[in-house]
This record gives sequence, structure tokens and C-alpha cells, in this order.
Amino acid sequence: MNTLVIIPSLHHKYSFSAPLSWLFSEHPSKVRGIYSEDLCPKDLWGIDLCIVELNWFVELYEFALIIAFIRKHRRKCQILFGGLFGQLKYREIFSRYDVDYFIKGFAERPIKLLLDGQDPKTIPNLVGRDFENATTYVPSESDLAAIRYDLAWFPDYFRYWSLFPAPGIDMELPTASLPLYPSYRYTVDPADPTKEFRVPPRGGRYHLPMIVTARGTCRAVHDGCSYCMGSKKQRLKEIYGCDGVVLSNEVLKQHLRQLAKDFDQATLYINSPCEYDFTGEHYDLEVTIEFDCRVTPERLRTILYAFRKASVHMVLYRDGHQDRPGSPEVVDVQRFLELEDEHHRIFFFAFRDDGHAVGLTKKNWLYAEFVFPEWTSWEFYGDWDKAMKFSKRWFAFTRQYNLLPFPRKIIMPLFVTAAFALIYLASRLGIKSSKEEMLFGKTA
Repeated sequence: MNTLVIIPSLHHKYSFSAPLSWLFSEHPSKVRGIYSEDLCPKDLWGIDLCIVELNWFVELYEFALIIAFIRKHRRKCQILFGGLFGQLKYREIFSRYDVDYFIKGFAERPIKLLLDGQDPKTIPNLVGRDFENATTYVPSESDLAAIRYDLAWFPDYFRYWSLFPAPGIDMELPTASLPLYPSYRYTVDPADPTKEFRVPPRGGRYHLPMIVTARGTCRAVHDGCSYCMGSKKQRLKEIYGCDGVVLSNEVLKQHLRQLAKDFDQATLYINSPCEYDFTGEHYDLEVTIEFDCRVTPERLRTILYAFRKASVHMVLYRDGHQDRPGSPEVVDVQRFLELEDEHHRIFFFAFRDDGHAVGLTKKNWLYAEFVFPEWTSWEFYGDWDKAMKFSKRWFAFTRQYNLLPFPRKIIMPLFVTAAFALIYLASRLGIKSSKEEMLFGKTA
């Protein structure tokens, strides 16, 4: 069936899910992708199925607008939604929005069967408004090895990325000079870094295709990340019907070989115990490698130099430990930094006090205050009302109006312009604004 995949337009590193890189590789002629900011009625002509991403709760309000837009201009089109937030709230989404299907757990085989026209009530893991099929599909080792990465269905992804500034622009931590809400869609003058807000302000870039080593659950869970969805292991087991799957060393190397043939840049997200070793391998790729697990300098050495160019992101938890509070060993960041050369860089996510405690310098520091504000916690994004309120406020400042019904399409630009003018005036007059709280949540 003719399928349109619609991605909410907050397209930064948190706004897509990694499976987009491979889910549609077997149906390139049937699937087309579009960002919601570009969506217009003619894009829905002849479409049988719309797939709408709902990966992070900041997209919730935009998701509601997308569904309403589809129903207005293509009433009979079927709608499948998916993504992390969808996994958490799919029953509530069915009760609130006019959607048809959702895939619970792993989606590779269910997506293929649906696009091939199989009866939805016979597809494993598929949920409809009036049925919920058993969650019986879990990818096997051979399924994981057969994954092929393909983004030909979504050419606008690379068009937008070409507009984004390269990492490395210096940015100080204070929020006074930052815009009220992040804008990701314009080219920034490197001479004036205050015009952009990007996470992280230096380090690597988070590109699709993205390889995630553990899916269905995070296998690197520890006390230091209890805020995260990945630490809710029992909830994830209920959703995915298993303890998750982990890429073996050999399968991961197969994936990287394929990516090196077809892509120039990629992301490797290691959220399983780091037992990988690429000694003797060479991948003609520029990669961002993020470790959400404990790793030693010796292990990192077996991974890092297999890539033409790499930026490594590591997490430094409280008190300078990679595991908190159980680890007795403070991370020796200098041993890691000794691995750096011109084409291989290492960066640490760290809160201010912790970074200073282990001697991090600005050159290798990704400030955790930008990455872990209050609204990223499980307690926040697991709450529907908080999620909707925050997503409405965020969306209002994206200057995206094509999805709004008349007369809001006329009123909203005036409102946003007036709001920015008032904030600017308050700043000039020295009146304390709530900008920092709006960006990062409640602050001291």
C-alpha cells in the first residue's frame, strides 16, 4: 500500500527513533517520508497508510495536530503510530485520537506484513482500536543479521542535515544569551554562537542511520540512570514480551560493514555491556559513538580506531563515577584522553561539580545540564498532563503554522511575535525572566 511516514519537525537528536533507518528497506517504492512542517494536503493524495512518529513526549501536541490534519484531508487513510512515547501511552492515544493501528514491541516483521497487505488481525504485535494481537514477534539472531539500512525513502532527512552547523562551535553554559526555545532549522553564523541552542554544543552529531546495540531494554542499567525509561526493566518486558535483544559482536560488525558501503556518517549507541572488539576492522565512516555503559580505555582502543573519524560521548555520573553509587573507582579521564588524535575525539557528559572534580577541561566537556533537565525524567514524561502541557509550550515557539486550522494559523504568528518582543523587553529592562525554567525545568 502507498505509505507516507510523517516525522514531527522537532528534528534534532531526540526526535527520531533508530529503527527508521531499517524498517522500510524492503519497500522503498511504497514508502515516502516527510517532516510535518512540510506537510500539505496534496502530500496525502493517493496515500493508503500514514505512519506518524511519536517518539518523545515533546512531540505530543504536534502529533495531535498531524492526526487532525490527516483526517481533514484524507479521511479514509489508515493511521499507524509508533515510537517510545507511543509504547508507553498507546491505549490512551487510541482513546484520545482517531488512529487505527499501533505495533507493540518490535516492529520489523509487523511493518513488513502490514505494508504487504496482510490482514491486520493476523499480524503479531499489532494493536487496533478493537483488537490486540499477541506480542509474539521477537527478532532472532538471523533477523538482526538480515537488517539492511536504507533512507532513500526519506531524502529530506539529508537535505535538512546539510543546513545544520557542524559541531565544535563554542558555547558558554549560562542561558542569558540563549534563545527562549531551540531552533534547529537555520544555518548559524559560527562567529555568533548565541544564535543557536544545540545539544551538545560540541562533540559529535547524531545522524541516522543509528545502530543501537540493545533493543527492548537497556542492558547497561545502573543506579546512576534511574530517571531513564531504560531502567524500567519490568515495564519494558511487559511491552516487548521479552528481556530485549542485544547485537552480538559479529552481527554488529556486519552492520558496520554495510553502513560503510552506503553511508558516510552514522551513529553507534552502545547501551549493552561493552564486549565489542573491532580489532583488524576498518570502516570508512565518520561516527558518533555514545557509551551508555561502563567501558575501559583498553576496550575503547579496540573500537575507536576502526573508524575513519569518530567522536566518542561518555557519561560521567555523580562524584566522578561511571556507576553511581556502587563504583569505588573514580574515572581517570586522562587515560581516555590519551587515545585522542586529530580524527578521534573523546567527550564526557558531566555535571559542573563532577567535571571539575575529575579535571575535565572545556575542550572535552559536554555539559549534562543541557541534556538532563527536569523535564527529561521518567516522572515527567510518564505523566500525560505534564507531557501535553510542555509539548504545547514547546511547539508554540517553533514557528510552525502549516498544521494549524484557521483562524489559529493567523493568530499564532502574531502571538509568538508578541511573546518574543515582551521577553526581549523584559531582558533589556533587567526584569528576571522564566527563560531558564522554561528550558530546563525548575531551577534553584
